[in-house]
Amino acid sequence: MGTDVKVTGEGTKIYLKGVAPLDWGTGEMCEFAASLTRMLACVGEDVPYHTVMGVTGVAFRFSFGPELWNPGFYGFSGVASDVGDLIRRAFSAVGHEYGWRPTCNRADDLKRITESIDRGVAVMLRGHVVDASDWALVTGYAEDGNTLIGSSPYGGKDRFNGFDLMPDWHANTRETIVLGAKCPRPAPEEIHTDALKLAVRLMRTSADAEPYTGLNAYDMLISALRDEDYPEVAEREEDKPWFRYLCLLCYNMMLDDHKSAPAFLRDAAAALPTCSTELLQAAECYEQSGILRDQLDTILPGNFSQDAQRKVLDPAVREAFAQIILQIRDVEAVGIARIEKALGRAGVS
Repeated sequence: MGTDVKVTGEGTKIYLKGVAPLDWGTGEMCEFAASLTRMLACVGEDVPYHTVMGVTGVAFRFSFGPELWNPGFYGFSGVASDVGDLIRRAFSAVGHEYGWRPTCNRADDLKRITESIDRGVAVMLRGHVVDASDWALVTGYAEDGNTLIGSSPYGGKDRFNGFDLMPDWHANTRETIVLGAKCPRPAPEEIHTDALKLAVRLMRTSADAEPYTGLNAYDMLISALRDEDYPEVAEREEDKPWFRYLCLLCYNMMLDDHKSAPAFLRDAAAALPTCSTELLQAAECYEQSGILRDQLDTILPGNFSQDAQRKVLDPAVREAFAQIILQIRDVEAVGIARIEKALGRAGVS
């Protein structure tokens, strides 16, 4: 157990004191990565958020599903088709075994959660246990497990000491991850090389195979902003202004994730000195991407006001948004090309 994390009892509640809550205000938008760093902190390990973002590809991806307009694509499961591989990459990079399990019967699920809490380690849980949460961090339980205590950046209405209460947790849980024993980590060169290859794959996927992935996804979004109809009144929910607005804000969050890329690429440059020049150049590209991302907030405010939602009906607003997306696409295309050149210099195909 980390020296700052203590198992604490208060009435019917057993919880971990000293765990930092999940908070989008920190700039940590990916719930999976933020939860993993806090779970590791419970055992005294300080793993940078950008490390998890890099090795899982979240720091580089821009991806939708079989259609364009869906806010759920921001979630961790939208990064790649094999999410299990992304989880494996994350735990391999931090040098830990892990126990992943889909939801089964409530008694067994509760047992593995409470056993982990009792030994001082938070649990990662996937599901809408707090509003529209993707992954949440479980840091305690109450009433013999009828209610879980934890954290989601959504912030539920039921709170305890700054954390969320999750009374109907099992009905909304899809899977859980508990931290396992330490295990050997691959060499830094291998960790970063594999991550860079993943970044290239996520951005270079063929348009014929997956048109809504990587650089192709930017093109599809730009085209939709410029060419699609945006009716003020629509029958289908996904055609309504508020829904398109929500989707664009969620896609902005994917771009927020790219702000982790520069730090990860600088770490990669240190681990792979023979191609550090190209990797540092790629980091500069992603720094520029982050600056451009922030300009989107001046075009489409994220305050969910009626005025902000109606801005998607304005062709001039959509064109301004599309112009920034195009610039992001172009600068990231250069960044990915630099990464490809670095991998070539390192002898990796």
